[in-house]
Amino acid sequence: MTRWFFSVGCIVASLCDAENIPAGNLYDGVSLHGGIGLHLTQAIAPGRGPGIGLSVEAQLEWKRFLLGGTLLLGSSSGGNGMIFLGGRSAILMTDSEHAPFVSFGMGHMETGALFDNPSTGLGLTGEVGFLLFRSLKVVGLSASLQGFFHSMTNAITVTLALMGDGRPGPASA
Repeated sequence: MTRWFFSVGCIVASLCDAENIPAGNLYDGVSLHGGIGLHLTQAIAPGRGPGIGLSVEAQLEWKRFLLGGTLLLGSSSGGNGMIFLGGRSAILMTDSEHAPFVSFGMGHMETGALFDNPSTGLGLTGEVGFLLFRSLKVVGLSASLQGFFHSMTNAITVTLALMGDGRPGPASA
């Protein structure tokens, strides 16, 4: 699966035009982001209340397309939590400075008592949000509403996320 994501990233990189993307800093208009997100979580399940989560993300951005990966660790006031490790792709609605986006992804998900027999299985995710300050070369910001569906338990978790990211400097020629 990792090879597939890398291959798609290389293909996208070879098709890019640096003039058509804000903050293209990696290769011919492809931008690399790595960031940390703070999530307010709400599991839609009995006995689980609101909680917080922390994510680490990396993604490639090209014009109106994102391809990336996420590791999210979340908790709830009911004592249960969630872990999601997976990939996602997103479509940006515009190529402007502040762009709305829609993304979908899938990966490995665990819910329940994470260190004491959690439910594991395929997790699906959908997200809507905004990428902000896309032309900045050093940092960026995004805000989103994200939902996770656990295939084994039919549990749904919704997060409200705010993420800051760092962008490496321009690639040397």
